[in-house]
Amino acid sequence: MQMDNFNEAEAIIESAIRSKGKRFTLNLLGSYWGMLPDSIGDILSLEELTICNKCIRGYGVDEIPESIGNLRSLEFLYIADCLNLKELPSTIGKLKNLRSLLLTECQRPLSNFDKLPDTIGQLTSLTRLIIDSTILESLPNTLGNLKSLVVLRITHNEKLQQLPESIGELNNLRELIASKNQIISLPETIGRLRQLENLELEYNQLSGLPESIGKLSGLQDDIALYGNPITYLPDGILELPVDVVYTSHSCRY
Repeated sequence: MQMDNFNEAEAIIESAIRSKGKRFTLNLLGSYWGMLPDSIGDILSLEELTICNKCIRGYGVDEIPESIGNLRSLEFLYIADCLNLKELPSTIGKLKNLRSLLLTECQRPLSNFDKLPDTIGQLTSLTRLIIDSTILESLPNTLGNLKSLVVLRITHNEKLQQLPESIGELNNLRELIASKNQIISLPETIGRLRQLENLELEYNQLSGLPESIGKLSGLQDDIALYGNPITYLPDGILELPVDVVYTSHSCRY
């Protein structure tokens, strides 16, 4: 559903409350800006929510209300192209059934988004987390509490220089894509990700890899490292079942 202003948004939300809808898309047109109505938290039957700024000249939502934490049935949350959005409310941690959280760009980056709440670690059902095109400088250490996480994609975040030590606690992680950030080093704890099958790290600022990288025995695809200023690879890569690719050719000791 498309809307130009706050009043239209309220009316559409009220309609969704009455119909007990499960899927709801807010397509924000050029003149919409500001906070979403608090009433968004009253669509208690909601399972999927998409918030997308459809106009390239518009700014879209700049604040998600705390009432979003009331959406206890929500499984899928997708937020795209909201230029002025800075953060998610701490109540996001109440979404115990949330399986997919996507913060991303379709036409424009989330160029003001600079903070993830610590409560994100309370999303114990989360299996997929995608964070693209933000100005995040770090990720909360509570990320390691996401024991159900299978896919973690963190790309095009121009200020992100490191991953948290707690990333090694993601026991079910199969796919880690951390490309096109500014990551300068990886934590040794990354070697604990024994279920990891795919690791992509291209176009960061990595000069090397931790010794523990050799413990990633579950990898099925080559480690993508090209676009990094690599000067050193540890002997641990000899233990890997795949190659490490940091130029146009594969490197294997």
